[in-house]
Amino acid sequence: MLSFIQRVFKNQKKTYFLLLGIFIILSSFEFSFLAIYDAFVRLDFSWEIRSTIHLIPVIGAAIALLLNVFITKYFMENKKQEFSILLLAGTKTKDLFYYLSIQFGFIILLSAIIGVFGGMEIMHLIHYYQSHLILQYSFTQTIFYYFCFLIITYVLILAIGSNQFISLDLNLAKYLSSHQLDLKTSQKNSFFSIDNQTKKPFLSIVLSLFILVFTFYSMKEILNQNNSITILLFYYSFALIGLILIITKTIPLLYDLFHHQLLKHPICLNALALFQDFTKVMSSLILLVACIIPTIFMLLLNVPSSFVIETVTVPCFIMIMIMIVLCFILRFTLYLKEQQTSIATIHAVGYDSKKLNNIVFLKNLIFFILGILIPLAFILEILYLVSQNGVISQSAIVFVMIVYIALYTLIVVYMFIQEKIMQRKVINNVKYLNRGE
Repeated sequence: MLSFIQRVFKNQKKTYFLLLGIFIILSSFEFSFLAIYDAFVRLDFSWEIRSTIHLIPVIGAAIALLLNVFITKYFMENKKQEFSILLLAGTKTKDLFYYLSIQFGFIILLSAIIGVFGGMEIMHLIHYYQSHLILQYSFTQTIFYYFCFLIITYVLILAIGSNQFISLDLNLAKYLSSHQLDLKTSQKNSFFSIDNQTKKPFLSIVLSLFILVFTFYSMKEILNQNNSITILLFYYSFALIGLILIITKTIPLLYDLFHHQLLKHPICLNALALFQDFTKVMSSLILLVACIIPTIFMLLLNVPSSFVIETVTVPCFIMIMIMIVLCFILRFTLYLKEQQTSIATIHAVGYDSKKLNNIVFLKNLIFFILGILIPLAFILEILYLVSQNGVISQSAIVFVMIVYIALYTLIVVYMFIQEKIMQRKVINNVKYLNRGE
């Protein structure tokens, strides 16, 4: 078992180091969130401020835990062949958990230890830039919170691993013989069905138009200064639900409405298909930004103006965005490996490099509009509402937006460069057309 692990690590050294690096960053941020929480528990503030400043770092720590689990899940999905070999070799279930514990247990433990020191350094940075308020936290109490989060993370990772083993045990032949693409159910979970292409889904169209209209109406009403906080939360909830549906269900709706027209424009059709695959694997991270970031700022609306709020909100926002961007980059790297066969196949059926570039560009343009621009507009609206109440200074809001735009620019540039490299790699390379490869 140990010799097999050594060979696996040697062959996937870069991936393991990348995983360890991201785990260390997430653990460092998690320690920082818990330290901020513990520091503000000890301070005497009014209940309005206390309810907000306690909740924001808790949300950040929960996101760090969630992203740790997400990353492990993504990583395990690319180790199915490795797990299959162990099952075929007659490895027992308890030995599989032993194998899993050695690999991920060591990475989690090492990242947790380094994360404590990284989190302490982050707290020093926060003290340096926010010198008007020193966050005095209890190291032992923070370590206790940190240890509880570590146990929960480890249990969830073991649960994911056991689910992988059960899935492989039931479908071992499928994973070993060929990497089958389930094309028959590509629209199975879609909100809008395209089972019958001869009829327009009028009910879905009417429902979608209603969602679209009510979403923008809710966003407009959020800016109405005459609304009470209860009405404001009501409109915010509807706007957030509508935003989620717009981001995730726009492409199926386009298929429903313009399927026959899209058949005459194969570049658009292929771009939409690629984006559909893209959102299936990246939707969790896209929606995390679209939902969590505006919700954090929405919490500030019922809070009296205080420099403490800005001291907590800005660092937490920056750490949350960095965590999501790092996880996005790792997940996108794994996604590109999954898309190599698709790109090679599209090229093999007659699409030259120029057409491939157009398809990928259109896919990224759709992502920019639905995944970046629309959430950004919603976040700006909430920030404008917060600035009107004077909870956060305008300079802090400008800084928050600069960080948001800079990090998403990094994502877009990274996507563009990696997709260019991948296209050059798979074009005219026969092995990527072999599904058994």
